Amino acid sequence: MNRNESSAERSERFSVGINDSYCPSCLAAIAPVVLRHKGITKITVFHARNQIVVEYLPDKISRYTLKRILESAITENIETNEGPTSAIDPVFKMLVKPDTDSLYSDHNGQCYYFCALSCKRAFDEAPTYFENISLTE
Repeated sequence: MNRNESSAERSERFSVGINDSYCPSCLAAIAPVVLRHKGITKITVFHARNQIVVEYLPDKISRYTLKRILESAITENIETNEGPTSAIDPVFKMLVKPDTDSLYSDHNGQCYYFCALSCKRAFDEAPTYFENISLTE
């Protein structure tokens, strides 16, 4: 670090664990929401480690406020959304956010959403197998 750099320019990191049932695209959707807040300089989602790391300027935003922003972004942008409610992929058991581009299949009058084409294909080959599996297994 440059000796002339003021403490106001130093960023710190804050990391928070996340529920591993959120798909990577859902988590990526919260980044623009979080970055709108002054003092937050970068957000990185590590889905494989179930972690979100945020770089922020401590003189512009407190850790408490940062934590509240993250909780709100996750709740508002993943767990609730307009249109169809959030759905669980019956194959991978992952939370997905249905939208107009979502992968889905209709079976016995119910619409099932998927996080990946491979999950949709597996479901389409044996839908009755997956419709009877508990989503908490």
